[in-house]
Amino acid sequence: MKIKIAIGIAVAGILVATAFLILHRVNSQKYAPKILISKSELKNVGYSTPETAFETMMWATMIGDYDSAFASVFPKNQLAFDKRFGDSKNFKSNLQQQHVALESIQILAKKIINRNKMELKFRMILTGDFFANGRSTMIEIAPMVRVDGSWKLNFTAPNGYTTNWDKSGNIVSFAQ
Repeated sequence: MKIKIAIGIAVAGILVATAFLILHRVNSQKYAPKILISKSELKNVGYSTPETAFETMMWATMIGDYDSAFASVFPKNQLAFDKRFGDSKNFKSNLQQQHVALESIQILAKKIINRNKMELKFRMILTGDFFANGRSTMIEIAPMVRVDGSWKLNFTAPNGYTTNWDKSGNIVSFAQ
């Protein structure tokens, strides 16, 4: 009888663990990079993938949450981030002084460099008085690194988009 109870507990444990892994995998895949995300739709979606980490960083930046934006940056780059944007007191005002507003972002593709380094190709639609027609579309690259299981923005890595970026490497395209 004790053996049957032990086997039942083991089987139940395996089923619970399997269900958890399946649900976790489904939840982590809810992020759909091909969707254009408006500024108002940005949210803190964590750091489990390069795509979610990027959205979380953009969300934190857009709402002026210095601590969350700072946490989104590769630890070795946090000093450079702090120098660029100022401390938590000045973060929001420094961003507002740039006179550019984010309208939306869209992750177009990711280049898998290795299991701990990826680059995200993304499109930003910006608004501002000094743009022709009040809007501008920019395509950029966000270098991402995995640190202790979480993805972070490699803030000081070269990130300029070139037209041949997607001509080589292991690339997953989400949109054009």
